[in-house]
Parts: sequence; C-alpha cells; structure tokens
Amino acid sequence: MSYKGKKIIVFIVITIVVVFISVRMIKSAIHDKSFADARDAYRGVLNEIESYRDADGIIKSIEVNTDFYDSGDGEYYTQVDWVDITVSVSNDVEHMSDQNKCDLLHSYQVDIEDMLQEAREQSGYEQIINDNETSSGYVKYKGRYAAVQNDYNIDFVSSNYEYAFYPNHFYVTKPNMGGSTEYSYTFEGDTLVYFNDTESEKKKIGPELPYVGMREEYLEYTSLGKADSVEKCKDFYKLQTRAQYTTYEWERTDEHGWYKITVRYRMHRSHKVDDYVDLPTSNGYVSSITYTDENGQMHTENYVDTY
Repeated sequence: MSYKGKKIIVFIVITIVVVFISVRMIKSAIHDKSFADARDAYRGVLNEIESYRDADGIIKSIEVNTDFYDSGDGEYYTQVDWVDITVSVSNDVEHMSDQNKCDLLHSYQVDIEDMLQEAREQSGYEQIINDNETSSGYVKYKGRYAAVQNDYNIDFVSSNYEYAFYPNHFYVTKPNMGGSTEYSYTFEGDTLVYFNDTESEKKKIGPELPYVGMREEYLEYTSLGKADSVEKCKDFYKLQTRAQYTTYEWERTDEHGWYKITVRYRMHRSHKVDDYVDLPTSNGYVSSITYTDENGQMHTENYVDTY
C-alpha cells in the first residue's frame, strides 16, 4: 500500500473516532441540559406551593427553599434534591390539644405532599428520572452517576411552637426548651384513629440492654439511659443511605461498663445484595455494639454476624 493510501486510512480512522467522541459528547450535553431544565422547571413549580391556603385561615404563609446539591467527592456522595417547606400557621393552633393539632395539621401535610408529587410530574422531572435511572437507582449527570433522592421536610410554625410529621410520629416542639413531645398516630383515611404519647410507650417496651438489630429510638430507654455522646458521621446528610451512620457512646459507671454503639440506616434483611430497607435518618438500627463487661473484657457484636 502506498504512503498516500496509508495516510487516507489513518485520516478515515481518526475522523471516525472524532465523530464517535463528538456524538457521545453531544448526547451527554443534551442529556445534562434536559435534566437541568427539568430540575429548573421542578423548582419553578415548587414555588407555586407558596400560594396554597386553607379555607379557615389557619395557614398564614408558606416558604419553599430548595437545595439541589451537585458537588462532593467520593462514591458515597449523592445528588440531593432537598425541599424544605416552612408553613406559618395561626397562633390559634397553640390553644388546641396536641391531638387536635395533629388532626388539623395532618390534612395540610397531605395536601402539600400531593403538591410536591404533582410538581415532580408536571415539570417532567419525575419522567426524566424514570427514563434515565439505572437498575441500581442512579442517574448519570455531569459525567458521573449519582443517586437522586426525593427528600423533603415540612415544618409548621406558630409564634411559640413548631410541629412536624414523620412516618407515624408527630412532634410538638417549643424552641430552645430542650426537646420535643413525640406522639404516635394512625389515620384511616382522613380519620385519626390512634394518638398517644410515645415517651410512655417506649419506656414500657424498651429492652434492658441494647442489642444488634434494635431501632435507634429505644436506645435511651434501656438501662444505660441517655448516651454521654452522640455523633453523626461527617457530611451525614449529604451521604447516600448506605454510608450514613451515628455513633453513641456511654462511659463506664458502677451499673454498667463502657458501651459504643453504631447505628446505620440501610438495613439488610438477608445476605442478598438487593434485599434491604432504608430507614429514616432519625430512627436507624443498631448495627454493632462494643462494650466492656464486669471483668473489663471487651466484646463486639455485629448485625451481619447475628442476622
């Protein structure tokens, strides 16, 4: 083959490679723009929630804040689409019983949650995630795969109190007074059929000592009492669920030895990789316990060894 022929072949190969790379780059750019546009549309529709009001005039105003997190290092960092909603309510709510507060505010909670879902669908954001999500739950964006979480927080605020709903739990808080009053609740349709103070419930069923697999909410009701230190891992709220953990530690006393407990929030139900449940960041499970016995000997128990 002549030198000229070889040059033509090299030119053709280089052209094919350049075209292939260019097509991939263009497709990636189009995808990223479509994703970003849907996100911006989602943010725009979310702002419409601020105009929501009730017929009785309980809701005075609503503020919607978003945190669409795009940065971070390491495989555990997630792309978080966090929506924080503050609902200012009339002080008339303060004069109600906590049960009546739960009954009333829950209807607004449900309405706002429905509006959040509608915003995801109306903006096209839900669709673009569904169309591009991999089998492992990731979406490729800006050159890397990231988990997109549908996270939100809704707080109801009057002049002197704050109210918040979590799955089957209702919290009434007076800021700067050290903690909340927590209630368990159950609705059947729009009817509140169960409401009770969880403090007394947890005291009744709290175990004598912590054990691997138990839920985080019962730790302070064991014979160890409240931990001497509680520390969430670095960047806790920016990590994927599988990487989040909280460390509880109790100093040695005359009644018990030193205890250190790790709480995690992705609970595997078997040794199958995809057989797990993600728990709330406020109520994980005990994944490991390290403690010293009466003789000063150290012991360690792990969830993976027990279940």
